[in-house]
Amino acid sequence: MSLYHNLFGIKGVYNGQSVSLQTWEDGGYGNTYDIVDYFRTYPSYYESLADYVNIVRQPHFNSVWRSNTSSYLDATNALTGTYATDTAYAEKLNDIIELHGLTQYDGYYINENVSSVANLIWNPYRAQYTTQETINLDIAWANR
Repeated sequence: MSLYHNLFGIKGVYNGQSVSLQTWEDGGYGNTYDIVDYFRTYPSYYESLADYVNIVRQPHFNSVWRSNTSSYLDATNALTGTYATDTAYAEKLNDIIELHGLTQYDGYYINENVSSVANLIWNPYRAQYTTQETINLDIAWANR
């Protein structure tokens, strides 16, 4: 999907652009099959990230927002059957989160080089306050 800058495998059409690809589906009971479906194509990773944020901000995904869940386990369970058809999606995400220790990023990030919160700026890529330097790195990464 990197050729199409689709970081999250999002189906559909983005600004009239898509590509038809074979994909694996789960019928909701562990019965899998292959289909051909349309996936969004983006001009850059920036648009892919921004589109993903717009999708998960929809009320349909309220149950996965950090403010509405007590743990990542609740959030990954809520994604199964809504964001992804894979009935093992939560289990797969949980394995990745645990393997790489990703819960370390669940807290609010404050850089020790920052003297006060007043010096922080809202970073839409991380959905938290960071320094301008961190935002610049995120923008550069998104636009690569």
